[in-house]
Amino acid sequence: MSTTKDPRGMHLNLTILKSRVFASLFTKIRDKNTTSTEFICYSKRLMRILAEDAVAHLPTTPHTVTTPTNAPYHGQLSIVDTDPDMVCAVSIVRAGDSLLESV
Repeated sequence: MSTTKDPRGMHLNLTILKSRVFASLFTKIRDKNTTSTEFICYSKRLMRILAEDAVAHLPTTPHTVTTPTNAPYHGQLSIVDTDPDMVCAVSIVRAGDSLLESV
């Protein structure tokens, strides 16, 4: 067995997103009665969700900010914020660059 696969045969870097909103959006974009305008709207929403979830899987570092009430907030920043040169997003041209606007 290859070291790049898990026991189910999936690549170790593969993440399968589970969200109820995906089923709804996929249903709407696959419906033959969906207008072109609606299709574009639903597709863009789906791509934004996918891009945001991808960023959520990137490394983070602790970061403290001061709130408008002068209280500290101990949060975190993504590597996208702290070292953007370490992040590269690749849009698949075969899919019509559907992720291009989202990243």
